[in-house]
Amino acid sequence: MMMSVGNKLTRLRYENYQALLEQLLKLLRARLGDRLTTVVLYGSVARGTATLQSDVDLLVIVCDAPSNYFARLDPLLEAWRVLEKSQTVAALYQQGIRPYLSFLVLSEEEANQNRYIFLDMIEEGIILHDRDGYFARRLEALKERLIALGSRRVCLEDGTWYWDLKPDLVLGEVFEL
Repeated sequence: MMMSVGNKLTRLRYENYQALLEQLLKLLRARLGDRLTTVVLYGSVARGTATLQSDVDLLVIVCDAPSNYFARLDPLLEAWRVLEKSQTVAALYQQGIRPYLSFLVLSEEEANQNRYIFLDMIEEGIILHDRDGYFARRLEALKERLIALGSRRVCLEDGTWYWDLKPDLVLGEVFEL
């Protein structure tokens, strides 16, 4: 579905949020320092199919993340509180865009496990920050595993899709990503 942003009909994509995401990265680097491993934009904004109601999905990988998930969110929410008052967010508001950031925060240990959420990041994720290429290597390893399994992404006419992870699966067979 197309929408009106300003005087122009368009779909929202990364470029609409680029300044916001760059400022967010600065704030996260300041708050987390070397503990910040990776930040990946994924979902509809990364695909270029976002609407005014879409959230901005961000995977954040932190070295030694607290076990309490709400404690993991603290530095991200602090950064958002600063951004909310910025000219960048004000400019988005003037365009009718109300950015809603949706964070998935994982420790490096958790990110070392193949997760279904990573599947679409292989093709559509935008890596915004990746210390020492950590997550790029993880995605490449997952991509190789998908190739070995014969996996394929099946696109449907309505624009949705699903993953056929093992097309030659035999009844009773067990496999892991």
